[in-house]
Amino acid sequence: MKKNIIILVSKLSNGGAEKAATMLAENLSQKYNVSLVVFDNRIQDYSTNVNLIDLQTPITSNFLKKILNFLKRIRLLRKIKKQYDADCTISFLTGPNLINIMSKTKDKTIISIRNNIKEKGKLENIINNYVIKHADKIVTVSEDMKNYYIKNKSINLNDIITINNVCDREKIYLQAKEDIENYKDLFENGKIIISLGRYVKQKGQWHLIKAFSKLVREDKEYKLVLFGRGKGKKKLQKLINYLKLNKNVFLLDFVKNPYIYLQKSEIFVISSLYEGFSNVILDAMAVGLPIIATDCDYGNREIISSKKNFPKITEYQKEEYGILVPTEDKKYFILKTKLTKEENELYKAMKELINNKALKKYYQQKSLERIHDFEENTAKWIDCIEKD
Repeated sequence: MKKNIIILVSKLSNGGAEKAATMLAENLSQKYNVSLVVFDNRIQDYSTNVNLIDLQTPITSNFLKKILNFLKRIRLLRKIKKQYDADCTISFLTGPNLINIMSKTKDKTIISIRNNIKEKGKLENIINNYVIKHADKIVTVSEDMKNYYIKNKSINLNDIITINNVCDREKIYLQAKEDIENYKDLFENGKIIISLGRYVKQKGQWHLIKAFSKLVREDKEYKLVLFGRGKGKKKLQKLINYLKLNKNVFLLDFVKNPYIYLQKSEIFVISSLYEGFSNVILDAMAVGLPIIATDCDYGNREIISSKKNFPKITEYQKEEYGILVPTEDKKYFILKTKLTKEENELYKAMKELINNKALKKYYQQKSLERIHDFEENTAKWIDCIEKD
C-alpha cells in the first residue's frame, strides 16, 4: 500500500522554495499518494498535477488576524493529516515548518530549511530553534548550512541531511526553445548580462547595478536585465535614474519562463548577500550560461567550486564551474557613494568574462557539465521518508 505524503508550503508563486516543493510533489507522486498544501493559492506561478489543497489563509499585516490565521492553519492541517491518513509531512520554510510541527498527529515530520537563518530576525530564530528540536528529520539544501546547524545548534548527525535543489534540465531545454513574445527587441542584439531574483535587499541587485555602471561606461552596448518581484524595485529604479542607466538597465517583472531570456543572454550574475542554495544558478547553468556568483553563505560556492573549506574570498576568483566574487556587507549605500571594493571586484569579473572569449566558452561548457550533478534528488527524499 502506498504511503500518504503531505507537502506543505506557504504559496506557489515566485520563489525557490515554492518551486522546489512543487517539483518534489511531482517527483514523489510516482511512488506515493501526494497532496500539496498551501496557505494561499490566489497567485500560482508553478503548476502541478498532484492533489492541491488551499487553506485559504492569506498573509495579513493585522496582528489579530495573524494569530487567528496561525491557529486556523494548525487546525486545518491537523484535520487534513487525519483525513488523508498522512504517514509523513514535509514542510518548506520557517512558517510552514512551525505549522507542520504544531499540527503533528501520527505522521513523521520533516522540515526543510531553505535559507540562511543567521540573517533572519530574532522571532524567526526562536521559531527555527523550536522546530529543529521537535522535527523527526531536518533537511538542509547545502552542506555548509548542515555543518552550521551541527556546530551551533547541537543537532545530531543522524537527524539532519543535505538534499540539494534539483533542476529539470530536459524541461528547461524545451522551454528555452519557445518563441519570445515579450521584450523581443531588448534581447535581439545580444550583449545581455542577466539576473533573476526578488527585488529585496538579500539579492544584492543594488551592488550589481553599481558595478555594471562602471562596465557600461566602457561599452555602452551592454545591457543589464533583471527579472523579479518585490518591494525593493522602487529603490533600485531610483539608483538607475541617478546613475542615468535607463537605456542600459531594465527591471522587468517575474516571468514563468525565464529560460527563453537566459539562453539569449551572455552572462548570468547572482549578487546575493546570503542564500540557502540558489535555484537560479542551476537554471542558468541548464542553458549553458557562464556564471558569476557571490561567495555568500550558503550554497553558491558548493555549486561553483569543487574545492572544500577554502577561506572567504576578498578578490574575484576563477573556480572550476564559474567565477566567485566577494560578498557585500549587507547595507544599502546612499546614491552618491563610490563603488565599494566588492562592487569593483564584481565589475572586474564581468569585464574579464566579456573580454576573454576563451574563458567564457570554457565556463559555458562547464555549466552544461555541472548541471548533471543536480538533475535528481528523489532517491534521497525517499530515503529520508522511509528511514527512521
